[in-house]
Order: sequence, then structure tokens, then C-alpha cells
Amino acid sequence: MTMLAATTPESIIKTHLPNEELCSVTPLAGGLSNDQLFLCRTTANTYVLKLFQPDSPYAAHEIPAHVAAAQKNLAPAIYASSDNFLLMALIDAPTFRLKERNNRSFLKSLAKTVKTIEPMHDLAQGRNLNVLQETYDCFHSLEKTTPHYHLLQKGKMAVEQIEHFLQASNRPFVFCHGDIQPRNFFFINNKVILIDWSDGGMYYQWYDLTRASIMCCLSPESDEYLLACYLGLSPTTADLQYFKYLKCLHRYFDAIRLLQYIATQKPLHPCSLPSRTFDELQIEWAKHNGADYPSDLQELAYAQLQTFLQEAEALGLTAISI
Repeated sequence: MTMLAATTPESIIKTHLPNEELCSVTPLAGGLSNDQLFLCRTTANTYVLKLFQPDSPYAAHEIPAHVAAAQKNLAPAIYASSDNFLLMALIDAPTFRLKERNNRSFLKSLAKTVKTIEPMHDLAQGRNLNVLQETYDCFHSLEKTTPHYHLLQKGKMAVEQIEHFLQASNRPFVFCHGDIQPRNFFFINNKVILIDWSDGGMYYQWYDLTRASIMCCLSPESDEYLLACYLGLSPTTADLQYFKYLKCLHRYFDAIRLLQYIATQKPLHPCSLPSRTFDELQIEWAKHNGADYPSDLQELAYAQLQTFLQEAEALGLTAISI
């Protein structure tokens, strides 16, 4: 694998695949980051190129994490990389379909993949995910005029209680992919293949499992089965409680981070609370093949916040009324 700098799809293909002629370059949806994705077709093959922005905060840790994961067959094969790009194999299949979310073969494969990722501590390079600190940072960056700010405050009170619980749990910190969601993985031949390792780092055990559970809209029964597959035995009451607390925190983090992101792009508009649940919105969006993100991210964020508040109240974390 060659490690030379390049700045355009054309120059990358010419430098690293000199025996192949470039036929076409098509931009692909790249999520919420400013990094660029391209579909590159040559006379011999089709590749996906991820080109990082010069000031990208992710490249330094995403590239070695993806390369190492590819060596374990957990990520698409890498043909070339440098300090600003990844040229990888195209997986000619759709990303994960939510209709398979409660399939037991999928849950077994997901548990196995997470267990394989967690020991990869050397890839963290001292990088912690710091989800709790990022949660507080996002909260403090939002104006008090933010719609439903009082609910964000109530949520922060619950998060403080979750923080005490997690710190007292003495669970180990492990390496996490950090963003296991349907658009970031494939389920092929009973194997999970992950892309987008930009959020990789160290965090509480089962972080990846709870992220996947939320974004795949898993049922409580599937959560318990997923944990059983991971543990190799039935989860204890303490295991299930810890999973619920971490999942609850993850919902608030997801909601408030999304609101903070929207606020950096445009003012948050006054709105009523969504009538549909997060799961309903997530499943509806998943039906639109090729869609990047739902048109109303603010609705999605508040639906997530509402679900968080309901789960926090069910856990007895704080007195909450929506």
C-alpha cells in the first residue's frame, strides 16, 4: 500500500493505479462532515474514494483505524491511502436494511463484530470519545432561546445522574467504532462490514451496541438477545440496567449533538414537539433508498429527545414531564 499525498480523484487514480484508466468520477453523499466521497470507475474496477478536507479533524485516526479494520475483514479493502485520502473497494450492495434489524443472524453477527473491535486499543492513539463532555459542551453552546430549552435542561439533569451511575459501574473502557448506524455498515453473508471509522476511540463497554440498538430501532427483546450473543450467556439484571442507562445517555447525546450541528448551519426554528416517535421517523427515512438525511433534522432531534425523556423517566432518573 503506497503512502503518497494526492489532492484530486484523477491524480490519486493516476498515481496509485497506473495500469488503470479512469472512466468516471461521481460524487457520493457524505453525511454531516465536509469530507468528500467519490465513486471512481476505471477500465478494470470500481472504487470508493474518501478525500479528507485539509483541516479535517478525523483523518489522523480514521485512516489507521480503517486500514487495521480492513486487515481483520471488518471494513472494505484498502488499495491506497495517505494522510488525506482512502481508496477502498466498492461493496456492491445496499447498506443495512432496517427490515432485517430483529433478525437473529444479524444480531449474532453484530455482537461478534463489536467483540472483535473492542480489543483494538492501539488504534485509539490516546483518543477518548468523551461523550459526556461533548454532551455538556453541546448543551452549553445552545442558546436559551432554543426551542424547548427547558426539556434540554431536564435532560441534562438526567445525564448527570447517568454519569454517576456509569462511573460507579467500573466497566472497562474499550475501543469503539463510535457510529454504528445503518448507513455505515453492510450485512452480507452473515457478516457485518463497517465503513466511516471517523468517530473511533475509547469509551465505556457496549457503547457500539447501544448506538446500533438506537439507530437500528431494536426491540427490547432484540436488545436482550444481542447482549446474550455478546456475553455468551443470558445477561444479568445488572447487565440489562447498565445497557439501558448507556442507551439512554446515547439518545440525549444524539439529540443534543444534532441540535448543536443544525444551529451552526442555520437558526433553529420554533416548533411543536413531533407527533411521531424517533423509531417511526427513522424507519420512514430508511424506506427512501439513496436519501442522505431526513429533510427535517430538527424534527428527528426532538423525537430523539422525547424518547430519551420517556426512557429516563422509566428508569427513575429524574422527575420529568414533557
